[in-house]
Amino acid sequence: MADVSYNIIHESKSVSDQVCDTIRKLIINKSLPSGERLVETKIARELAVSITPVRQAFSQLANEGLLTVYPFKGTYVTQITSDYVQNVLDTRRILEVGVANLCFDKLTPADAKILLDFTQQSDTYCNHGLIFEATEADLNFHEYFFKVCGNDLLHRMWKVLRTRIQYIQSYTKPKILPSDYLRKRHAGMIDAINKRDKESFIDNLNEHIVSSFDFNYFHCADDTSS
Repeated sequence: MADVSYNIIHESKSVSDQVCDTIRKLIINKSLPSGERLVETKIARELAVSITPVRQAFSQLANEGLLTVYPFKGTYVTQITSDYVQNVLDTRRILEVGVANLCFDKLTPADAKILLDFTQQSDTYCNHGLIFEATEADLNFHEYFFKVCGNDLLHRMWKVLRTRIQYIQSYTKPKILPSDYLRKRHAGMIDAINKRDKESFIDNLNEHIVSSFDFNYFHCADDTSS
């Protein structure tokens, strides 16, 4: 198993939350690759914590879709398959488009500027090879609509989906990207907000979601694992 040594230093968070954050980032950065087996006692030893917060973190990460528990076999980093990706894609289209319909009339040019900043942050991180930070900024763009919508239940549903999207992105984003890749991918949505064109916004959002993942990657992975 990969080395997960990491300093737990965020005193404002519980130990289990810090362990969860640490393992999540290692998975997104592929330091703990898809299919890797994780052992509670080894993780606890390497993070210098008791086994209880590790067990709690494993439970949380399983809920987020990053870990899969096989009875009597152990806990593994979830294998990303084409079915996994399709389920995320279908749910994403239903949830994000629904929220966009609810919140669009509240959006202003000031919001468009905030959203543009998220894309520029993501591009900067991408250009420095920081996968976790790049995907965080990208997903902050999409989460912004849930915050504007103001529906707490929808926002909680998004958080269930968010980490799964981030995990898939970590495997499908090309290693080399144009310097303005994320800005261009979101440009149609930002332009539609400034023009107050809801139909164009929804169309651009749908197209953006559908083109988010490289299915060829996962079909190849499925073939390899069969």
